This record gives sequence, C-alpha cells and structure tokens, in this order.
Amino acid sequence: MIITESENTLHLHTDIEIIYVMEGEMQIRIGEKTYAAGPQDIVLINSGEKHSFRIGKDTLACRILLDYFMLKDALNRTQITFTCNSAADPEKDYSRHRYVLEAMMDQYMEKSKIFLFRSLYYSFIEVLKENNLNEDTEDLPETGMKVRRVIRYIEEHYAEPLSLSEMAKREYMSESAFSRLFKKETGSVFTEYVRSVRLEHARSELVHTNRTITDIAVNCGFSNISAFNKSFRQIYQIAPREYRQNAIA
Repeated sequence: MIITESENTLHLHTDIEIIYVMEGEMQIRIGEKTYAAGPQDIVLINSGEKHSFRIGKDTLACRILLDYFMLKDALNRTQITFTCNSAADPEKDYSRHRYVLEAMMDQYMEKSKIFLFRSLYYSFIEVLKENNLNEDTEDLPETGMKVRRVIRYIEEHYAEPLSLSEMAKREYMSESAFSRLFKKETGSVFTEYVRSVRLEHARSELVHTNRTITDIAVNCGFSNISAFNKSFRQIYQIAPREYRQNAIA
C-alpha cells in the first residue's frame, strides 16, 4: 500500500487506483494531464486510464486499489467512473475521504486489526459511491465491452500463455480487427498491455514476497528469466534484483 518507488512509467490496469499523499509532494500524470499533489491530496485513477507518477524527496504516499469488476457487479453497472481529484479541484470538500483514509493508515501501520482495516476499506468505497460516482456515465457499446472482457481475462490469467489470436477468437473477431479495437480502447497494443500487467504483478511480488526472482518471473507469465530481466529494465530502467534491494533498504 505504501508507495516505495520514486517513479513509474506510463501504464494502465483495470483496478481503480487511489493515491493519497500524506507528506511531501508528487507529480501524477493521468492521460495527457499532470497534477501536482501535496499533503492530504487524493487522486483517483479510473479503470483503463494511462497514468504514471514521480514522487518527491521525503514524500510519504500510499496507493489503494479497488477491484473494478467487483464494484461493477456490486453496483449493477456495465461501466463505472469516479471524479475524485483534490489536486485538480481543491475547493471540493474531501474531509470525509481524508478521515477514512487516515483511519485506514493508522490500522495499516498497526497491522493487528485486519477486520477493522477491511471495514474502513469498504467505508471508503461507500464514501466514493455517495460523493464521486458519475451517474451519467453512458454504458459502453458492445465493442468496448469486448475489450473489457478481454482485459478481465488478462487480469485473471496473466500467468498463463496469452495471444492476440486467442483473444480475438474469444470475441468472434478477426485478429486484425481485434488488434485495432484493442489499441483504440486501451491506447496500447495487445502484447504491450499483457507485458505491463505481468510486470506490475512482478514488481509487487519483488517488494512484498520472498520468492526468488526466477520464481516471480515464471509465476507472472514470463517464458524465462532473461525475458523478464530485459522487460523489467525496459520499463523501470533498473534490474529486478536492484529494484528489490532499493525497496527493502
């Protein structure tokens, strides 16, 4: 939950992401816009939005991920977006959001009252639903739903072999037509998107588990350690082993 890296590259995922700055400053890019977030700023990144961040020196911030499909099913909506960005809209009242987030941070640091933490997590979702859910969001057309279904499949099966042709067949489309649609809806080509999902899971495992780097590479769907190391360096400009050492230090 606590952000340990100083910056990350432009990427996207299906989970809804909330960044809460507790101390210091950070730059958060969403799409083509960049926001300067300071203490107590809350920035929500919707599902499928390309984003990255750069964190300042002595900055303390946290990241919370919300399961997009869980929320979609719970709210009985085919599409969900929120408007929640205190860095862009400082005049809006975010006091309830901050109260719950601060309580979550207290319990997270204590690490003993797990059920209280989870209750606060769902309380925060309720605050978002009451204050920030875009009620006028139009339902996705069928073409958009095709891509969402594939994204969900990728998120659930990222450790397995995945191919563009397989996904196109699942949606009864030609490979070329699905490739164009996927790029249009996500901004990424299929292989790049799959790689970004795998790398994000691998990055998390490097920080939060004691698994060997080889095991992490295999568990996250890479064919071999060399391919994993090369991909990781391309995106994070650092080797996986060095990344782990810096995160732990």
